[in-house]
Order: sequence, then C-alpha cells, then structure tokens
Amino acid sequence: MNSSRLCLILIIVSVSTLTSCGAKVVSETKATPVDPPKPPPSVQMWLGSPSRSFYGTGPWTDEPLQVFWEFKTSSISGRLHKDPWGGTSWPGQPSVDEHNVFYPSADGNVYCLNVRDGSLVWKFKAEDSFKATPVIAGNRIIASGLDHYIYCINRKDGTLLWKYKTGFEVDCGSAVIDGKVYFGGEDGFFYCLNLEDGSVVYKTERLGSME
Repeated sequence: MNSSRLCLILIIVSVSTLTSCGAKVVSETKATPVDPPKPPPSVQMWLGSPSRSFYGTGPWTDEPLQVFWEFKTSSISGRLHKDPWGGTSWPGQPSVDEHNVFYPSADGNVYCLNVRDGSLVWKFKAEDSFKATPVIAGNRIIASGLDHYIYCINRKDGTLLWKYKTGFEVDCGSAVIDGKVYFGGEDGFFYCLNLEDGSVVYKTERLGSME
C-alpha cells in the first residue's frame, strides 16, 4: 500500500471515529458583523452635533438673507507673523448676550458691539491676535490669544481686571466653574486660576501642547 493511500484511510478513520463519538465536524465558521457603537446624543459638540451639521433652529425663511449691520476691524503684526493679520479670529466665535456681541479679532482686539446695530461699545487691545472665543463669566470676559496672556476684562466697559502670562500661545477658550478659570496652553500646561484675581490655584505637570 502506498503512503498516499494510507494517509487517506487514516483521515477517513479519524473523521468516522469523531462522528461516531458524537463529535461534530465544523467545516466553516461565519462571523456575525457587529455595528459600531453610536455616539450618545447628549455629548456636547463644539460645532453642534456629532455630524458637525448644526446651523440653527427653525423655522427657516425662504426670503434671502439680509445684512443688518457690519463692523470693520483693523490689522496687527505679531512676533511670529510680520505680515499683518486682521478680521475674524479663525478658531474663535463671538459670544453673545441679550445686549452685546463680544468678538475676538485677529487684529489684537476684543470688541464689544451692540447686538442690534453693530455700534462699538468698547474694545480691549492686546499685544497680538486673539484666537479663542471670549467667555462670559458674570460681569467679566475671559479672552486669550497669541501674546501668551489670558485676560480678564470688565464686561461693562472693557477695562482690564487682571492678566496672567503663560509660556506660549493660548489658542483655546476657557471654562469658568465655581469661581475658577480652567484652560490649556500651547506651553504644555493645564491651568486653574482664580476668577477674582488671576492667581494660580494649580498648574499641572507638562502634558503637551493644548490648542
């Protein structure tokens, strides 16, 4: 008997033995596809929704959009950009209350405008472009940008209440909770300051650049 025929007989005997003992020969295993988990609907998103498609609430008019007012800003040259920057602060959005629009500008100013007619209420000048959305915290405005500072500004008249210097740019906005200001910096640290006077509550070990 040649070796190939012997191997075939042995394989048949092995399968027959398994079957006779109640074992089941499985020739193929099919994987059941699993849908990826969906994000919970309550997660807060910077641009409105998990699909980043929030544009506002309805009903929406069929009439063409109208410009009610416009406001022109200036420009500023900075330490890391000799060419003048102006206009919108690219990652920052305006903060709006029932009376005013608080607007971060790449020209180095935070503007407070009348929400109805766009007239200037006050402006606060820094040393370089503002980037982050100004945070309304009671009677104060927290703002930050490229000049390494985070500023606390009087919401009513735009006067400086305090400022704190970090090690590099502060591109992100702040969270204000229970009298504390929390923010991360491009210097790699995460900070907690007192809202009242800007003193440091804590500063973490270096975590890496935060924008």
